[in-house]
Amino acid sequence: MNNTPAWLTIAVAGMTAVVALLTASITTWLTTKSANKRSATELEQQRERFAQELEHQRELERRKLLFGLRSEIYLKITQVFADAVTALSVSRSDRSEGNAETVLELAGALRRLQDLVTSCAIVASEDVTSAARGFGGRLRATRDWLARPDMKLRGRNFDDVWDPAVDAFELLTNAMRVDLGSIDDSSRENSRLTTADPA
Repeated sequence: MNNTPAWLTIAVAGMTAVVALLTASITTWLTTKSANKRSATELEQQRERFAQELEHQRELERRKLLFGLRSEIYLKITQVFADAVTALSVSRSDRSEGNAETVLELAGALRRLQDLVTSCAIVASEDVTSAARGFGGRLRATRDWLARPDMKLRGRNFDDVWDPAVDAFELLTNAMRVDLGSIDDSSRENSRLTTADPA
């Protein structure tokens, strides 16, 4: 015969049930907390991945926009050189190297080039901007030489003045190609030409 009082049996059974309930609650809470922590970590990782992908996309769009702007400016610079060559070709074929019309056309080309150099300073590399300024100086020297009315005052022949301008344009072209990714820096260094400053 069991001598344990009924109230003690009920109390022990109640306490066992409470302990079991508490254990289950704690286990559930710990599992939920762990799952929440894991979810928060995964959420943070997803957020970081999304931010990185977004930044990468922005960088691609920025490069694409920059490439477009540079390409447009560089095409216009090339057109300035082509216009100068055309004007000088007509002048030389007419045997009128001091032709006032040619001087005016070169002056217009220089004004356009100056605007483009300003644009280069905003979106292009420092190398391109510097080379564009150098080419502008050479083109200006050619214009000034043609503007002198007396051949004796010119001192040098046409090729001595124009050839450095062509060399300066070649340097500028190489710098623009590097900027656009057509060639790398080492290719440009190998093809670098040395030109003296215009007098």
